[in-house]
Amino acid sequence: MQGSLPFLRGQGMGTNGADLNGADLVVAAIEAAEELAPHRRREASGRLWVAFSGGMDSTVLLHALHRWPGIGAAHVNHGIAAESANWARHCRETARGFGVEFRALEVSVDRSGNLEAGSRQARHAALGSLLGQGDVVVLAHHADDQAETRLWQFLTGRHPGGMPATRPLAAGRLTRPLLQVRRAAIASYAKCHGLRWVEDGSNADLSLDRNFIRHRLMPVIEERFPTALRELAAPRAVARSPDPLSATATEQEVRAWLVGAGMPLAKGAVAEIQRQGLAAPDRNPVVRVAPGVCAWRYRQVWRLIRDQAAPTPSEAQAVVPQALALPAGKLSWQRASHGMATGKALAVHVRSGGETVRTTAGTRRLKALFQQHRVPPWQRSTWPLLYDGDRLLAVPNLALAGSESTFDGWAPIWTPFEQEVGRLGEV
Repeated sequence: MQGSLPFLRGQGMGTNGADLNGADLVVAAIEAAEELAPHRRREASGRLWVAFSGGMDSTVLLHALHRWPGIGAAHVNHGIAAESANWARHCRETARGFGVEFRALEVSVDRSGNLEAGSRQARHAALGSLLGQGDVVVLAHHADDQAETRLWQFLTGRHPGGMPATRPLAAGRLTRPLLQVRRAAIASYAKCHGLRWVEDGSNADLSLDRNFIRHRLMPVIEERFPTALRELAAPRAVARSPDPLSATATEQEVRAWLVGAGMPLAKGAVAEIQRQGLAAPDRNPVVRVAPGVCAWRYRQVWRLIRDQAAPTPSEAQAVVPQALALPAGKLSWQRASHGMATGKALAVHVRSGGETVRTTAGTRRLKALFQQHRVPPWQRSTWPLLYDGDRLLAVPNLALAGSESTFDGWAPIWTPFEQEVGRLGEV
């Protein structure tokens, strides 16, 4: 442990005089989390990753979970703060002290726009790259964070839906078991167990909206309205995808649609959605509405679609009939009267343009197959194509080369991950 580093907080604090009730609340919330129950009972097929920044909240979460089976700590280094390398070293040594696997993930953050949003997008993409089927990444956001998020959403013209307790992330899930636990209870846990953590100096920067809300607004609000934070952090209805928006929607309808989905109201995006709504019916225009989210027009309606967490690896390989998890979905197989032979090795590529496959009914263009089967355009660039050398042998769900049609073989099945944004936004 880096006891001499100035950014460590909580050194030397033992159990005497600590608030055990606050610590118990942390443990109770984690044990009550439905998403974590199979892992606690050792019934889950996947593993748990704690998103570990090294701060007090994630240190408490990792400590509370460190004896669970299959637990790991994932630290995302954004490379923004001067202390980033020290923080990463502290996280590695803390994880080692807890006896859990540690992964350090370095990301590049787009600094041309909103730095907070860009950091979050890059962080979630990095965490998603760790997840296989059944895996869960656990975040340490708590009730104070939830209340501040909803207040920020309201003040900036977004729907105050807050952060979802759980949602899909790449091949796995993201969950936040502490959303009903106050920051003070987490601090009590840290004190009870003598934990040490890093302090990010940027948390005191009042030029950042959320810090201003935390340090200036929330204390005044709670003094006047003592139950305000409890109400702001209370669970809400589970988010569902927003209804599609008509291509001919008015400006007011576009604005209401974006607000209802928790999106920012960028004037340029609203105007562009209206303008592109008049594009030719055979076009599928795309408008960026927030970091990591685009509005896609398809079949004369607009939908809000998240960017893919990560590209398909260029070296991906598939073997019939072994399931294969990819960043955009899962490739599986089912028995077919005519299909591919067991043990066939295939290279997995994605679309580059002009692909054709020779089926028993003749040569088919990939573009036409996508159109015929109404594959949404946001899924087409990551749809896996199965090759033997330079020959396209199969387009899962859509077409199989006649030369590969074996009696009682295997048909490839592609199940893409959900990309559509929930009604309240997904933070």
